Amino acid sequence: MGTAVVGVFVIAAFAAMGALERFRNGRALRRMPLRVNVNGIRGKSTVTRLVTAILAEEGYNVVGKTTGTAARMIYGLDREEPIVRKPEGANIKEQVVCIDKAARHGANAMVCECMAVRPEYQTVVQERMLRANVCVIVNILEDHLDVMGPTELQIAEAFSKSIPRRGYCVTVPGPYLYVLERECVKRGSELVVVDESEVPEEYIARFPYEIFPANVALAIGVARVLGISREVAERGALLAKPDPGAAQIVDAKDNDLVFVNGFAANEPSSSWTIWDRMESKGATEKGVVVLFNGRPDRIDRTQQFVEDFFPRLPEGTVLFCMGQGLSCVDKARKAGRFPGVAEYRCFEGASVVPRVLAALAEERYRGWCVYGIGNIHGEGASVISAVEFGFDSVVGGEAGFLLRFAERLLPWTVRGGGGSVRPRRAERRCGSGNASGDGEVAP
Repeated sequence: MGTAVVGVFVIAAFAAMGALERFRNGRALRRMPLRVNVNGIRGKSTVTRLVTAILAEEGYNVVGKTTGTAARMIYGLDREEPIVRKPEGANIKEQVVCIDKAARHGANAMVCECMAVRPEYQTVVQERMLRANVCVIVNILEDHLDVMGPTELQIAEAFSKSIPRRGYCVTVPGPYLYVLERECVKRGSELVVVDESEVPEEYIARFPYEIFPANVALAIGVARVLGISREVAERGALLAKPDPGAAQIVDAKDNDLVFVNGFAANEPSSSWTIWDRMESKGATEKGVVVLFNGRPDRIDRTQQFVEDFFPRLPEGTVLFCMGQGLSCVDKARKAGRFPGVAEYRCFEGASVVPRVLAALAEERYRGWCVYGIGNIHGEGASVISAVEFGFDSVVGGEAGFLLRFAERLLPWTVRGGGGSVRPRRAERRCGSGNASGDGEVAP
């Protein structure tokens, strides 16, 4: 009997705590009538920053929140601070804490990068935590297939769960618009499809860092549905800072090596988009070393590169692989599936990063472009640190050389993806509506 009473008391206590949390969250949301949820595979952080800057320029007291490689709270145009997480890592409850913090800051608008992956958590974030009235779906690409897939269609269906009721969904053209349109009809929301060709190249050139036009088009699309003028939107977007997780092009001072940090572009489509930008800037003219970093818990991502990236590499490309879970790469290479790869090296075991950097410092790669892809964690982060602080600190004097940031080739927004779909005319669909209405664990 005593045990039963204690059990009932514990259940009642947890229920009361849950009710109190919901009350506080609801009160915080009422203080912020405008709430934007930025969803998708690549580019969420960049779009979050762009929309936050536009709203700040319009006069909103806005707080932005990014997640992923370098989670941040962004307070308008003035300042930002890192989000310190507990040892267990990311948890979607983080959104509730950040919403409360934004409300206490006095914000009347909030822009959140969605950190839910599992479809059921997409629903939880939208319906119970944020209740956004504007949703941005940056792109629909193959990633997190183990929990969202195994197909792009299922990924589209998962993202559709973040569409608000009687609000807006802003997205780019693609084969799964019908999925989003269908959900918009159910929820009485309006689907707005932006056209990146409406963002002039002259305007893109004004950004102090490289940025994908599709991401800018999405941010301007959000401004349009909120009644913010194009002039204010373009002026505000230019004030957005690049995300700390953005890639960078770096020049080697002594041997003219160019390093492209694309580790955060961890699927083939985004990696090819960045390759195209590298080519347009002439970074690949002398030769390319592709440096792939694998993770043992992301074998599906490695397999994606084996299927859709490595086989398409241009003739003469050198492929270096490091990290773990590389057996599928070795197997495909031996089977002759990478016809363009002139040289292949796999770095495993102890002291991987120093050995990789020593190999890159060889005279024959002088003037080449080194393109880091795959995953930023583990060895990827170590390589980036070596680039930032100089190879000497890792390799040693004989093979080492110092690096400096290029004067004109500034940060590249790798998370900006945008996919490879060709844009078409902007559309509005699904009802009239109005705007008033990476990795996670279970909440």
